Amino acid sequence: MKTALQKALAFLVRDLRIEVSYRMSFFMQAFGIFFTVVTFHFVGKLVDAGGAPALGRFGGGYFTFVLVGIALSNYLTVATRGYADRLREAQVTGTLEAMLMTPTPVSQIVAFSAIYDFIFASFRVVLYIVVGAAFFGFDISNANWGAAAAYLLLAVVTFSSLGVLSASFILVFKRGDPLAMIYGVLSYLFGGVYYPVEMLPGWVQQISKLLPLTWALDGMRMSLMNGAPVRETADRALVLLGFSAVLWPLSIWFFSWSVRKARRDGSLGKF
Repeated sequence: MKTALQKALAFLVRDLRIEVSYRMSFFMQAFGIFFTVVTFHFVGKLVDAGGAPALGRFGGGYFTFVLVGIALSNYLTVATRGYADRLREAQVTGTLEAMLMTPTPVSQIVAFSAIYDFIFASFRVVLYIVVGAAFFGFDISNANWGAAAAYLLLAVVTFSSLGVLSASFILVFKRGDPLAMIYGVLSYLFGGVYYPVEMLPGWVQQISKLLPLTWALDGMRMSLMNGAPVRETADRALVLLGFSAVLWPLSIWFFSWSVRKARRDGSLGKF
């Protein structure tokens, strides 16, 4: 365990040193978050003024609803892109083969490669909450933080599985993964990020049920906006747990297979 933590810290320090050399990126992202919060604050006023019955079960206004959606979807974006981006970066810099030659298990290399991205995503989420609460009335005073943390953990594991599958695709085909892009688009359209799933046509709602983001957002909103404990939303948690139990082992197996195939083909360092 101690060795694994030391390796995780090494990955984190490495990526942090790289990122701090691009200071302007931090300021641009902070400005983008503020601009997004301001935009949806006024959109929320418009939606609430017109009435939105589909928001009734969450016990809050549209602004709180959408800000929770945007915040959690940050983790989806990091997961589906982060692993693949770090893998491509390691290929370009020539460090991928060196890392895979070490006695570190492939599962640890995969898991630790995006640890910085998830920590920075958490920083962005905190910034969304702070700006929204301090200036625009973002209200999660009734939040059940324990339930929210449970949903966040399940969501991150599930999303990460999809990201590892995307990275495996790049190892095999040396190109960006179109499946990850399609999945991301479907999740933002049908997962309930910007509007309740109940507003979609019935047949589209069936597609929504196939997306982990749908279940994660619903459970997260019930926890943060209604203060619901996990036992009241156990069906959402069980679905996410099922996604995680199937997708994480599958993604690690597929990544290991992709590494072995790339080694046999002599294409591990090619991009």
